[in-house]
Amino acid sequence: MSDSYIKIATIKEIQEPESTSKRVIEWMQQNNYIESELSKSGLGLDDLAFKPSSNHVEIVGYDENITRLNACGVEFKTGRQVSNSLAFNPLIKMICKHCGENRFKDFTPQEFYTDATPPDKLKLYTVMFKLFEKWEKGETASLICPICDQHSNLDEYEIEGSICLTNFEMTFWNWPDLKTEFMKDLQDLIQSPIKRMNGHL
Repeated sequence: MSDSYIKIATIKEIQEPESTSKRVIEWMQQNNYIESELSKSGLGLDDLAFKPSSNHVEIVGYDENITRLNACGVEFKTGRQVSNSLAFNPLIKMICKHCGENRFKDFTPQEFYTDATPPDKLKLYTVMFKLFEKWEKGETASLICPICDQHSNLDEYEIEGSICLTNFEMTFWNWPDLKTEFMKDLQDLIQSPIKRMNGHL
């Protein structure tokens, strides 16, 4: 059986991510969406997360009895990270601040998924993973736009798609989809734009 996840992350880095995380955890515990103590309910055997509590069904579309699963918790991360980076592909848009063009505008699904992308074009994509590592470490991560030849820092690009450069992330392991009302309440609590990203492992 494969595991599914819903990642919720702020679209950009926020100030005081630790206190934001604490505020969200307390709110979810007060509403009995998650339990009060961490447990080994993340994806890995030793990954700590908060298991669903008695009212968790109120924030999902339907009850899948997720508490029967080992990986059913909500995991919080506040370090600098490229959220959902495993889903990164050149069909995600990265818009240059100088020219407004998408770095990957010439990629096609047919080329990418049949390994027919020319090497020089593919390099525009593969170089990104080293830049992600640099950015997460707080190092300079700059790249040249292939359209206008201008330098920009990685976090100056507007990213459209299922990744975020963030320092606040929540992962719901094997939960059904979350209600729109919950997402709105969560964004109001975080006080910063957020993005929901669904995936499978």
